[in-house]
Amino acid sequence: MSLKTLKWAAILCFVIAMAVLLGGGVAMKNDLPPYPAKVVDSGGNLLFERSDIIAGQDVYQRYGLMDQGAVWGHGSQRGPEFSATSLNILSAKWSAAILPAAEISGKTEVILIVPQ
Repeated sequence: MSLKTLKWAAILCFVIAMAVLLGGGVAMKNDLPPYPAKVVDSGGNLLFERSDIIAGQDVYQRYGLMDQGAVWGHGSQRGPEFSATSLNILSAKWSAAILPAAEISGKTEVILIVPQ
């Protein structure tokens, strides 16, 4: 292949990639999930509104919290898995409260694993 052919192939690949990227962005913007106007409990009491959701997202994005860890396995390569840590702490406390603690060498021990 000549250098001219390679140059045009690279330009064509770039144009196709940008078209796919922009098309995906437009499709994603058109298919955003709706925000509920308000959320109420079974008694009709207001729990939160659309503005509360948007304000929470604003705080989350303003401070870059998506880079600090993950919830329910989304992006755990970026930081600690908060849901797994929380479940571990809860299960250890519930086990200590509900089940008799293990007797090891006359000492009562409860093992709590907290990632560093």
